[in-house]
Amino acid sequence: ICTGTPQPEIELILQKKLLNQFFNDIYGSPKSKESISHEIISKYNLLNQEIIFIGDAMTDYNAALRTNVKFIGVNNPDTIFPDDTILVDDLREINSFL
Repeated sequence: ICTGTPQPEIELILQKKLLNQFFNDIYGSPKSKESISHEIISKYNLLNQEIIFIGDAMTDYNAALRTNVKFIGVNNPDTIFPDDTILVDDLREINSFL
């Protein structure tokens, strides 16, 4: 997970919802999404084309753009993505784009 939520808070949220077991790493602020993306690429020795950044905000889109990774947007009434952005309403739809 790469989120703007403060690190201690996102860890607590995931722990309380019993979701932390599903993630290798959990990254929150104060690190930027861009620096987190670079860290994940480096840590796991990934190629940019092997990564998909999924998000519902322009900060997510911009982090993906600056790290040169594919982006899939989650429809959000508060965010207007560029016209060529792949958008889904539900995370279950993502498999059709993989």
